[in-house]
Amino acid sequence: MNRFLHNWSRLISSSKGAKIVLISWLVLIILLSIFAPSSKQYAASGGEGSVHEDTPSAIAQQLFKEQFPSQDGLAALLVFHGQKALTQEDRDRIGKICEWLASSQKPAEISASLPFHQMSKTQQDTLFSEDQTTVLLTASLQKGLESGQIYDTLQQIRQYADRIGMGDVHLEITGPAGISSDTIMLFKKADLVLMFATVGLILVILIVIYRSPLLALLPLVIAGVVYQVVDRLLGLGGKWGWFFVEKQSLSIMMILLFAVLTDYCLFIVARFRAELTKTSSKYEAMTTAFSHVAEPILNESS
Repeated sequence: MNRFLHNWSRLISSSKGAKIVLISWLVLIILLSIFAPSSKQYAASGGEGSVHEDTPSAIAQQLFKEQFPSQDGLAALLVFHGQKALTQEDRDRIGKICEWLASSQKPAEISASLPFHQMSKTQQDTLFSEDQTTVLLTASLQKGLESGQIYDTLQQIRQYADRIGMGDVHLEITGPAGISSDTIMLFKKADLVLMFATVGLILVILIVIYRSPLLALLPLVIAGVVYQVVDRLLGLGGKWGWFFVEKQSLSIMMILLFAVLTDYCLFIVARFRAELTKTSSKYEAMTTAFSHVAEPILNESS
């Protein structure tokens, strides 16, 4: 093992070997970028797939579906709230939304909704809070929708409410469908936030350690290259059905890749700088550094 690592390290640490490694990575990135899709195109939410079918909760859920069949999926709770008691004009605007949700122009994913617009004022009053500032309505979505479809459907409801103008009344959507939609929105925003936060934090730490912006950028560039390759390979796996790509896992994968590859770069650079004090050849120094660092990394991985 030690002889293999030493020979391998000498091969890729030489002038010719370093060029071959660099060109190979560039060719791999170009080919994958052209022919392989991004993992996000095939990412989906795992939902409750991790629950075993023989658990009591899964058995109870199956019995409930058999005894009480329904075409409705997750429920969306539409909460209309104003600072003062809602007026008749506010009721009319809310009625327009409910009428739209019951019409043929509604989002295709909506299976049913509360007919607020067809109720008498007395019936409507039972849905209001005591101070008449808030009313809670329900809408059911179709079964088996992906989280992304739920998010898009609720966005259509919000956009329709904005088009007709709600005045001082605010619309918030909660319930199982709202929670699922908020989760998707959270991770959509979290991808960029996590990436910039991770890169920024690592960059600051590396600049403090090395006191060299150029050397601090090296691990980030390497991590970005590896992330690009891994992202496309996961896209191929999702496209060809080799495995399931979980949406939330992609964000976690990005952080782990940047963190782990930064650590590995720190190991190699620190050992390389130490070896330069023993030899004048940078290639010999890198060969020794790489062989010594690769052994514990490979042993830990195995």
